[in-house]
Amino acid sequence: MSSAPFPLFLVIFSGICWTVVYLDSIRLGFKEATYAMPFWALALNFAWELLQTVLEYQQAGFVLQVGITAVWFLLDCIILYTYFRFGKKYFPRNLPSHWFIIWSLLGLFTAFFLQYVFIIEFGLYVGRAYAAFLQNLLMSVLFIGMLVNRGSSEGQSLR
Repeated sequence: MSSAPFPLFLVIFSGICWTVVYLDSIRLGFKEATYAMPFWALALNFAWELLQTVLEYQQAGFVLQVGITAVWFLLDCIILYTYFRFGKKYFPRNLPSHWFIIWSLLGLFTAFFLQYVFIIEFGLYVGRAYAAFLQNLLMSVLFIGMLVNRGSSEGQSLR
């Protein structure tokens, strides 16, 4: 029996599952006037998905994973919009509001740098696996932190 359909199944299954998560994050963000993904998780996802879409397309052409990652990147753009639109209310009040944009852009730059370092150090395919594993681990902690910091399930509920 060939094992080829199993990896394809995983690509499709993970593509569908993460797309549902992103769509629900967008829905909750607009419904609750918030952003539904912790900033560092969003920044790392945004950087990972942009780099993976561009670099894998350059190496392999248009394959299914490139298409799925491109869709995730486009959905990340909408989630990033909700972050910039609604995120200032979570920024420390003792800092000038223009620092929100500066801090956010610095965070995005840092995320791109980190993702790029993984690719340089380990190569495109192994680097993305290591980066994705660490991102998902970090994301779990960040969602709990966001819940604790907000003091409510705002942006994380299934309502």
